[in-house]
Amino acid sequence: MLQGVFYGQTTPSQRLLKTEQVEVLADAVAQLPEEQQNAVIFQHLQGKSLSELARLLDRSEAAAAGLLYRGLKKLRSVMSEADE
Repeated sequence: MLQGVFYGQTTPSQRLLKTEQVEVLADAVAQLPEEQQNAVIFQHLQGKSLSELARLLDRSEAAAAGLLYRGLKKLRSVMSEADE
């Protein structure tokens, strides 16, 4: 799903860099609990609104927002560890 993010780059080195970044992001997302993965993917990769996210996850908007917040917080932590 994440591979489509890098299309449009023009040079092989740019495509390679984007591919590596997408792999790191995909690995980081895979480390999230399933509901947090879904929240992040639905909102940030598929562009779903918070109300759509809540409906898809069968949660209240507040609960969906909490899942998204915790997922993004963990994702930032995992990504920063990958940079080290």
